[in-house]
Amino acid sequence: PAMTANVTITVVQHHNVLTIPVSAVNFARVASSSSASGTPPLVSQSQVAAAQSQANQWLSDLQQKNSSLASENPLAAYVIESAHHGTFTVKPVVLGLTDGASYEVLQGLAIGEMVAVG
Repeated sequence: PAMTANVTITVVQHHNVLTIPVSAVNFARVASSSSASGTPPLVSQSQVAAAQSQANQWLSDLQQKNSSLASENPLAAYVIESAHHGTFTVKPVVLGLTDGASYEVLQGLAIGEMVAVG
């Protein structure tokens, strides 16, 4: 009685993968819409639509090549990358496993690319 324990159960684990913070995906969603104060979005809706469409296509292609991937609930999404002179670019990504803090990147980014997190 009055004793507690913390337990972590690892269901699946991947090693040597590229990850991004969950905040990068959340920020991209927020930054692509107008705020209540009327602040314009960082990127256009057409850029978002094109990136989301590309990510959906990549996800479909990946699932066709590897049918077991569906059990890991991959996600087609987009992130925002800072380009030159204060401009921003929408990058499509396919995300894999998450631990709630980070996402595994299955397609769309390479090591060294910088994404906005807030």
